[in-house]
This record gives sequence, C-alpha cells and structure tokens, in this order.
Amino acid sequence: NTEDTLVVPVDYLKEYGVKVYRMIYHGEMNPFRITKHLNIILSEQGEVVLKKFLEEVLGLNEHNISAETLNKVRKLIAELRQPPAVKPLGRDKYYVVYRCVRAFTASVYVPIENSITESHVSYVETRSEDVAYYYAAILNYLAYMVVRSGRTFNRTQYARPLLAIYIAGLSWNNMDEVTRGRVAVLSRRLHEKAPAKEYSNQRIALQEVAGLPEFKELVEILDAKVDKAKLSDALSLVSGVGIEANEGSTG
Repeated sequence: NTEDTLVVPVDYLKEYGVKVYRMIYHGEMNPFRITKHLNIILSEQGEVVLKKFLEEVLGLNEHNISAETLNKVRKLIAELRQPPAVKPLGRDKYYVVYRCVRAFTASVYVPIENSITESHVSYVETRSEDVAYYYAAILNYLAYMVVRSGRTFNRTQYARPLLAIYIAGLSWNNMDEVTRGRVAVLSRRLHEKAPAKEYSNQRIALQEVAGLPEFKELVEILDAKVDKAKLSDALSLVSGVGIEANEGSTG
C-alpha cells in the first residue's frame, strides 16, 4: 500500500535469494473457488536476509520516494515474518486447499511455479485429479452440513475436517466407485460455476452454492450414503451448538 515504486536491481534478487511467490490467502477462498492470489516476496535464505534485502532497497530508493512510503517500508521491515525455509507446492501434484479457521470451505488447486499457502490455509496433496475434486466436494459438503444443522464452526480446524471425513465414512476408499466418480464430476462443474465474489462470511457463501443444481445433487447423493450417527459424530469434531454472527468471516 505504498504510493511509490521501489526499483530493485535484478542482481539483488539473486544475491538475497528473493523471489515472487503466488500465495493462496484464506480470505480469498470460497467453496469451490479461489477468487484471486496474492503476489508476495520471500527469501529462500530466511527472514533476516529478507529484511536486509528490504533495507538495501530502501537505501537505494530513499531519495526518490515520499516520507510516507519510507515510513511504511520501515514499518514493514520491523513487522514482517517468514518461515526459515520456503517450500512451494509441487507442480506435479493436485491439491485440495481449505480454510483451517472456522468454516473449512475448500477448492482444488493446481500449482504454478512458486505457489505457496498462507498459514491459515491447510491442504491435502494427491497425484490424482479425481481424488482432489472428490475431497474438495466432501469438505464443502461437511461444511454445509454444519450450516444446515444450525451449528457453529470451531474456531481452529487444521486437520479436524480430514478426520471428520474419516469418521463420517466418506473417505475415497470407503466410497463405491460409481458414487465417488459422480461426486468428482459434480465437483468439477461446481468449480466452474461457483461465484467469484466476496462474501461477508462463509455461511452466506455455502448457502449460495447450495442453490446450484450440482450442489443439490451432491447433497442428495451423500445424504443417501452417509450414516446419520457417524455424520453427527463427524460434525461434533468440527462444530458445536449455536451460531456466531460473524462466523467464517473473510476478514
């Protein structure tokens, strides 16, 4: 959010191991849709080196930028955090990415070079496109079941939605071939049709997706397959009773 552009010699990028990464951010994720990605810079050599890089860049540009920009970048240098090692997603894999705070809405993602996830995004890695589309559908189905049953999402999810899939008996290996094939087909269509827009919270996003005929069919299929007692146990792992006003906020 600076008003000026900082010019960086290409050699500096190589010296400090700095690259531009395509980050999946939880606030830009909806059911069956990643609305956009954020371009960020990180150093392969870690946080200390990234800060040194920015300090050098600031020194090179300080006479050509405003005091406001100068102060913003100085504040950025003081506050920024990055992991010691940067591990991009594998380009030969298919990923199911999902929010790991409150509403665990999910989408399939096929990485391009230097793709990474933000810390509030969890993912499942697979070599099979069908498996990825299947699990994205199952995660969104379970999230919708939380909404439909009037429950409240747990604040932290992380691996809980995956365990919930297992408890509900909805894992890939537990499902018959015809059903999981149809679920994957419906998931592909929903990835094409899901709205690319902002929502104030993910409950609204799930309710809007629930109006699509493909999602209605998906719910009908899975409702017929899932054991109600097991589903209840699964939902208890990721949710509780009651509803919170701002649950699943994109902010």
